[in-house]
Amino acid sequence: MPFTDGHRALRALLMSSLLMTGSASAIIVGGSSGDGTNNASEAGLQAILQNNALPAFPYFGNMLRYSDASGIYLGYNSNTMEGWVLSAEHITEGTGIKIGGYTYSFIDPQPSDSNVNGTRIVSSSVNTDLMLYKFSVTGSNPIPALPKVDIIDSAPSIGSLLIMAGRGMRSGAGTVSEDVTAPYSWGTPGTSDTVPMRWGFNQVEFNHTDAAGAKYFITDFDAPGLGTGIDGQAALGDSGGGAFIYDQGSWKLGGVAYAVSDGPLDVDTLYNPTGFGDYTLYTNVFTYRSEIISLTGTLVPEPSSIILGGFGVLAVTMRRRR
Repeated sequence: MPFTDGHRALRALLMSSLLMTGSASAIIVGGSSGDGTNNASEAGLQAILQNNALPAFPYFGNMLRYSDASGIYLGYNSNTMEGWVLSAEHITEGTGIKIGGYTYSFIDPQPSDSNVNGTRIVSSSVNTDLMLYKFSVTGSNPIPALPKVDIIDSAPSIGSLLIMAGRGMRSGAGTVSEDVTAPYSWGTPGTSDTVPMRWGFNQVEFNHTDAAGAKYFITDFDAPGLGTGIDGQAALGDSGGGAFIYDQGSWKLGGVAYAVSDGPLDVDTLYNPTGFGDYTLYTNVFTYRSEIISLTGTLVPEPSSIILGGFGVLAVTMRRRR
């Protein structure tokens, strides 16, 4: 399905009550059951990218099941022999993670606090809902055969194309809600590593700073044929998953899933099920890039991993006509 040209006028105001939301679940795209373009398939994603002369997405395997939600394997530091995973602080904490069939235990950076196995990313005293977890790659488990993730090095602009990815549950029998116009109910999140990574497309719709000063950007879920044509929306279990921005010919990590909202015209807490016009909020990773790098150091891919090359690149903009 080709992407289209142009973009619609953006809403000028994001209501201050936007953050009356629920924790984000499975990436849903417009379609008969919320599965729209076979969006649990890596082959389906790569085919759409190729058909639109966009570079391949190299991070499919980097999107992990962490606890009852999602996480992103960033790479490993060859000097310290430590691997790093980025996720959201608000999800249920786990003690380790499975990557490529191997289970890695996190190294507790704060031994005095038995409930904390990761490092909070705090910038200028602002809690960003980002957590970094590290694990050793010097034991019996090998270095993950995955590429390192590039973090975007400039602020994502309004209208930037992105791939949203997470390991939340697919749409299914969710909690009954009075929002009867919403076509997609949510399934129940779980901890199984067999839950596939699901993806969708969208674009940066708004930037937002909350009352504490934390930075986010927001996407808007459009019906099929609008927006990118196959817009995605996060759902329960996608918290900690990534939004990868198309930037200067490649895909770079721009955001980590934080929450979902019914949008500015529906400011109560009805966020289940999902309806067109709903929002996904992502913590803006660029804002905290220096803090992340200061903790991880320079990360590298596993030497034998194959990083997918790009196809031809075309400038892509979105038509918004809802």
